[in-house]
Amino acid sequence: MTPWAPPPPLRSESMPRSPPRTPDRSGRDRASPDTTAGPDAHVGVEATGGSEDALATYLHAAGRVVSVVNPTRIKYAGIARGRGNETDKADARLIAAYTRDHRPAAWSPPSPEVRGLQALVRRRDDPRTLAAREKGRADGPLLTPTARKSVARVVKFLSKEAAALQAAADALDHSG
Repeated sequence: MTPWAPPPPLRSESMPRSPPRTPDRSGRDRASPDTTAGPDAHVGVEATGGSEDALATYLHAAGRVVSVVNPTRIKYAGIARGRGNETDKADARLIAAYTRDHRPAAWSPPSPEVRGLQALVRRRDDPRTLAAREKGRADGPLLTPTARKSVARVVKFLSKEAAALQAAADALDHSG
């Protein structure tokens, strides 16, 4: 069996390069992840509304055990520990301690079909939300008849778009 090697970093050529890294007093690179944990480490990632998905997928593909944890659980774990400050470093330590102590369930990425369905459903909710906002504007007392007609057209368009997205999601759901 070959030893574990970290996968190449996720980097876009348009992303700025990081400043040079300097070792701390112990000689370890301050910006490096804790490499003493080894490849069998259980990695905890706080669910942040979708932005954690790429990192969790990357770590899972690298063979790591990953848990995507509800931020409310992390918050109350911090309160139970008497955590006072909220810095990125303190948050990272808290997530690591929570993952170590509670061993949350391992996460695995959804299938491409499920990802597609999730994306359609999330996207369907956007025009519905916008249509509801527009309907609220239509009740405004200062709206002119021309503006009211514009709002009605936008609501109609958004409703059609939401219905089309729902139909696509239904078709994808029933095909699998």
